[in-house]
Amino acid sequence: MAEPRFRGIKPVTGRPGVLRARVGDYRVLFKIDETRRVVIVGRVAPRDRVYKRLSDLRFD
Repeated sequence: MAEPRFRGIKPVTGRPGVLRARVGDYRVLFKIDETRRVVIVGRVAPRDRVYKRLSDLRFD
């Protein structure tokens, strides 16, 4: 299995378990479910908009 945590991944402040990754001009917000061995993507957006309305971000 490939490692889902590549270089440059950081936690999102104030959102336990949510990680962020930079991909060019975009940010990807995601969680890693170790039990099911899957990556759950919550949002992909340009850097200046990805953190707006962070309270609406859901992973279900």
